[in-house]
Amino acid sequence: MVKRKSNKKRKQREEEERENNNNNSNNDNNIIETAEREQEEEEEEIEEIEGESNDRGELEGHCKVKYKNGNQFEGNFESGKRIGKGTIKFVDGAILDGSFQNNLLQGICTLIFPPEEEEEDENQRGRMEAMYEDGVVNGECKEWDGDGRLTFEGIQRGNEREGKGTIYFEGGGRLEGKVDLNGQLKDESISYFYPDGSGYIGKWKDIIMIEGYYCENVAETLNNEKKRREAFSSQKFKFDPPTKKRISRDCLLADPYESKHVYVDNSAISNANEGLFAKQFMAKGTVAAFYSGIHLSHKEVDNRSWSLNNNTISVTDFVIDVPFPFDSTKVYSASLGHKANHSFQPNCIYGYYEHPRFGYIRTVQVCKEEGVMPNEELLIDYDYHEVLPDGSIQAPDWYLNIRKQKQ
Repeated sequence: MVKRKSNKKRKQREEEERENNNNNSNNDNNIIETAEREQEEEEEEIEEIEGESNDRGELEGHCKVKYKNGNQFEGNFESGKRIGKGTIKFVDGAILDGSFQNNLLQGICTLIFPPEEEEEDENQRGRMEAMYEDGVVNGECKEWDGDGRLTFEGIQRGNEREGKGTIYFEGGGRLEGKVDLNGQLKDESISYFYPDGSGYIGKWKDIIMIEGYYCENVAETLNNEKKRREAFSSQKFKFDPPTKKRISRDCLLADPYESKHVYVDNSAISNANEGLFAKQFMAKGTVAAFYSGIHLSHKEVDNRSWSLNNNTISVTDFVIDVPFPFDSTKVYSASLGHKANHSFQPNCIYGYYEHPRFGYIRTVQVCKEEGVMPNEELLIDYDYHEVLPDGSIQAPDWYLNIRKQKQ
């Protein structure tokens, strides 16, 4: 067993999330195009009506309409034209809510994406909010995933995105750049931002970092030619996801964001050896450190001794491990999240993060209401909670002993 039980409803690892970000534009455009066609449905394509008509046979007042293509509309009509609030339910499960004027969508409308699973509730689906003018998307567009996390922000005209776009990743990182005709970020324009505004400029391919150069303030650097030249002459970073056999191509290349926030020193906890400490004040919610390491299967980890699982943690369908000798900062210091010790009075929790260098990993994130102070040790409740058939908790002896003392 490992520090945190796997959550199977989490998104798949980094390759799938990147693929989703690349494909979302085309999928959304198909739904938008269908929505715009739906507004042009003629009366002869109507299959069933619940509602009233005026003397001219035009729909009047609140009506429910089912079209022959399977789509449905519910809302108000005036002289046969949709007006005011209305909802279109598409045959694939997508739902479009908005306001109509003279039969056309106007203003900010919300599109709930089709369900990925048959029993998926509306509140568990991704959604898009976009500005409509005369029945066509024309303006600011935002998208959220099923967890309510903002995933995209930009401008859309009809079925095409344009101008500047931002892709938001789990954990607080984001990519910004210019959008091409396919609705994807142009490689030559991309910059990556950590949650604090620092990040990387450089070269990208299909939103993967080929060459990244760290900047303390990305937005400021992009607008200052001197700072751009300075950045491009600094240390180079690149996408370097761990594998089963390789933890990193550069084990001692520290993450610059993490280096500003934490350091490793002797722990104040008895027999804990080293621990992770705050370099600066960090408010609640701050990502303090990253937890990367080699990738193992759950089966591999479950079938071996607890003595080998001191630095393992579940992600989705795999486990991160920082094994010997990489548990020493003299051998590996690319990420330091594995150095946070356990406490039943934690000031941090484990989070998830899509990292430009490591891929999909875990984080150490501040959860203490008042934040953590400089030089305060960062502590996490490892939360071993799997119950064995005999009723005992599946956990290492040291954890069980501490737990027993607390009871």
